This record gives sequence, structure tokens and C-alpha cells, in this order.
Amino acid sequence: TGKAVTLKAKRAGTFTIKVELGGKSDELTMKINKQGTVIQIKRIPTNKLRATVRAGTADEIVQQMNENVLYNSITAIDSEGYNVQVPVRWYDAQISSDKKSATVSGYAVTTREGDTNTYEYDYPGVYATDDYGVPLALYDASPITFGADQMSLYALSSEVMETTTGNNVWEYEYAKIFNANTIIASVGSVNGSQEEKDEALCNAYLMRGWSFFRLATVHCLPYSEANRSEMGLPLRLGTLFTEDISRATLGKTFDRILDDFREAEKYCVVDRVQEGFAWRASKCAIYGAFARVYLYMNDYDNATTYVDKALALAPGLYDYNNLDWATPVPYPATGTMAEDTLHYCETHNWNLQKIYKWSEWIYIRLQYLATQWHSPSQELLDCYVDGKNDRRFDLFYVEHGNRRFSVAYDWYRYNQLYDDCYAISGLTAAELVLMKAELQARSANWQDALVTLAPLREARFLPGTATVLTAASQSEALKQVLLERRREMPFTLRLMDIKRFAASVTPDDDVTIRREFYKVTQSGVDPSQKVQINVKGDDRRLAIPIPQQDIQNSQGAIVQNPF
Repeated sequence: TGKAVTLKAKRAGTFTIKVELGGKSDELTMKINKQGTVIQIKRIPTNKLRATVRAGTADEIVQQMNENVLYNSITAIDSEGYNVQVPVRWYDAQISSDKKSATVSGYAVTTREGDTNTYEYDYPGVYATDDYGVPLALYDASPITFGADQMSLYALSSEVMETTTGNNVWEYEYAKIFNANTIIASVGSVNGSQEEKDEALCNAYLMRGWSFFRLATVHCLPYSEANRSEMGLPLRLGTLFTEDISRATLGKTFDRILDDFREAEKYCVVDRVQEGFAWRASKCAIYGAFARVYLYMNDYDNATTYVDKALALAPGLYDYNNLDWATPVPYPATGTMAEDTLHYCETHNWNLQKIYKWSEWIYIRLQYLATQWHSPSQELLDCYVDGKNDRRFDLFYVEHGNRRFSVAYDWYRYNQLYDDCYAISGLTAAELVLMKAELQARSANWQDALVTLAPLREARFLPGTATVLTAASQSEALKQVLLERRREMPFTLRLMDIKRFAASVTPDDDVTIRREFYKVTQSGVDPSQKVQINVKGDDRRLAIPIPQQDIQNSQGAIVQNPF
């Protein structure tokens, strides 16, 4: 057919691929040393590529190029002299004055399409919370679409989660910590001005503290004074492999996170976010990081101090009415599904260059989901009480999203960025507004909370349709604010929210994850056994097990979470 098939290695090992065509067959055996293996590119010999595309706007030409298998990869030479195919992403087209030709700009994707320090691999954050949902009929329609790795998290089956290869949070966040430690250890011996060295230290400390915090929210119990003596993280602060890697207490882990942010603040000379460079540290980002951590710790006084300092330096809110639609994608009828057309927000086609320019960024972090299907629970869908006017629902929740995966069960797909590869998990202006409103709702000034939310809702709803939220009590005001937070940031911060709610002083915010699914064992999903899942925010099953391979490699130094 001329179409290409791309296979992604989910784990290391030797694989045999068998192809049958026209009564003939062939086999190819390959060995993958490591999941996500990166090919080192030595050079790309071609710097010009001629293509023929249909006439259209610049955006349409870019989309055609990205969807055409003839033009979405390019031959490169790897470090061993072999030819390899490298993906190409096209992002801009300049149409000539006579409308007969266009110059298209693109880039070779040689490092997972960008700076991996901004990626947050987060299977637990997606699959383990009540934002994710797989109705039994949806699973039954295509079990192969929902792998056992993901479903062990969905079923909160700890003994299976322990052995899964799909949970990369531990590996990738400690890789960032090692990068930060390398900078901190070596900055004194490299050339450069003191200003440049201070900037490097500022960024390294912020990155390390952020990664420790990410790991703590996934792999530890929620923070509280009662839990300070519970197991925290190995606090690796150097680059030597002889360093102690035993787990510190949860209290010492959070002390370290705050100390790293204080060090970052000490070296920071940039107040506001540099437009297009929000992966770099700024005082706004550091204050926002403090606010997020103190909110997680339920330390509302310190959280208020820092969110106010961050808001004073933050960019403005972006009006979602300025977002447009991408070109509709048609799907032909099949034996089990009727002809359909899917409508995507323009962010469906945004590459990293454009994502990085998002005007609300304060500190860029992107939840990365290789499976590309944030499948929303019915409970999450029901949060959008005015989905017709709420642009967050209209733009990002794709009706009939199952068609993207040829699954014959009608269900939504949350698709915020780049064909649902990414969702915003870093600091934004919107999160600061939501933190401010929540802190007000938890204080004596709870009546002010819903007023604080008004500008955010106006920026998210169709003009003139954003109703002003009301509440007759402090409890109702808090519930309204937390519901707005869930509508604004589904999937990305939900796990940490569920855990911190369990440790707060009020029961008004408590969450119990409830769902029906099949039993998940080491052998996979067992459709013959239905189970009812009920998990509260302080349940030890939400302290996601550390990958078994890392436990074994530590030779007893790292102790597994009890479950």
C-alpha cells in the first residue's frame, strides 16, 4: 500500500517480526538493548528535500508533509557509519508570491524531539488516578490497546506494578538529578563568568529539587507531620556510584527539596520568565515551585506567601478563544465502524518549538504519554457541567477519539498537545491563580476565592458565557475551587492532589478512587474476574512501588514500599 509501519520497543529483548503479503512471508529478528534506545547521529547528508503537495494554507501544507510517509523521515549516518532513518517534523511553510511553490521548514528529531529534561514520563499520574477511565466494554473491544503495564496501575495492583517496565518516573527523574549533580559538582572547574556559573547553579538546584519532589509525590506516602518518619527517597547529591543510596525519611526528603529551592533562589538574578525560554529558572518559577510544594505539604501560610510573590511576576492568562481548529481528519467506514471525521484543536499539530512559546508558561514540564490516549473517566467528563461553552472541554476532549486507534467502542480522548503525546504538567499562570483561589478557600477569606477564579473562567469560556461561581459556605467554596482545578489540569496533577487531600485537616476534599475492572496479575488482565477497586488517598497502594530492577540493582540498599 505504500504505507509505513512504525514499531516502538516497549522493553529490551530479542524480537522477531513476521510479515505476510500476497501469500509470501518474511521474518526479521532484531535485538533491542534498552527501551527507548537513542541512536547517536553523526551527520545528516541531506539538507534539502523536494516535495510535491496539494495547494493549501501554510498550516495545511505542514500537516500534509507531516502525514506523508515519504517526507516524515530522512536518512542520517549514525556513529558506526550505518544509514538510519530519523524522524522529521515540519513546522512552518512560506508560500511564494505566485502561489505555485512553498518553502517548508523542519527539523530532524534526534533527541526525542527536544530537551528530555522537560519531559515527565508519568504512567502512574495518568493511569492510577480517577481522571482515567476504561469502561469494561471499551477494554473488551480492544484488549491489545490497553497493555498490562498500564492496567496494573489502573487496577492499583501493587505486586504487578512492582515488576512493570512501563513506569519510567524513577529512571528519568534520577537521570535529571544526576545531570543537576554533575553541574553542581563541576561548575567551579569550568571556564565562564561568575554570572554564567551562578545561572547554571540556579537551574541545576531548581531542576534537582523539582525532580525530588516529582519522585516523592509518586513513590512516597503523602507528606504530613505524622508521616515524616516514613520512607522517603535516596537523596543522591553527588555523581559517585559509591554514594549512599539508602532511602532517607520523608521528612528529610522534603527538607532537601526546600533547601534546593533556597539554593536556586540564592543564585537567581532573573525575575520574570524569559519568553520562549521557560525551561530556564526565574524567580517567578522558583516562587511557584515553593508554592506547589508547600501546598502539597498543606502548609498554607508559606504557600500563600510564595504564590503571591510568583503572581507578582507571572505572565497573563491566555484567552482560549484565540485557539483555532486544525484541519479535520476523516476516517473511512470499516467493517465495525461508520465513516467519521474527528475535529482537533490546533494544538494537536503543535511541535515543541510552538509548545515552548505558550504564553502562560512559568516553568516548562510536559507529561509525556507514549500510548497517546488520555482516556477520561465518566467522573472527569461529568466535571464539565457546561461543556458547550467551556473551551477546555470543546477543544481538548475529542468525541469519538477511539477512532484514532481503530477501537470499535465510542469514547472520548483528551488531546491537549501534539496528538496527545503531551499534557501541561509544569508551572503556568493558570496554576498560580488556582493555587491562590484554593488557599483563600481554605482561609477566613473564603468568599474571595471564587472572585479570584473569575478571570481564569473568562479566559476559558466562550465570550459572555463564563458564569460567576457562588457558594453558601466555606466547604462549598472549596469544592468549587477544586472542581475548577480538576477541569483546568486533568491527569497531570491529580495524583499529588488526591494524596495531599488525604493529609489535609478537612475531610471536605477527600477522594476515594472507585472503579470496576478486571483482575490484573503477573500473567496479565484476567477478563474472567471482575474486581471493585476502592482506594483512598492515604492508601499505601498510591505510594507506587519502586521498579523491581532498581531494587535488585541496589543490592539491598533501597527498600521497597510495603503494600
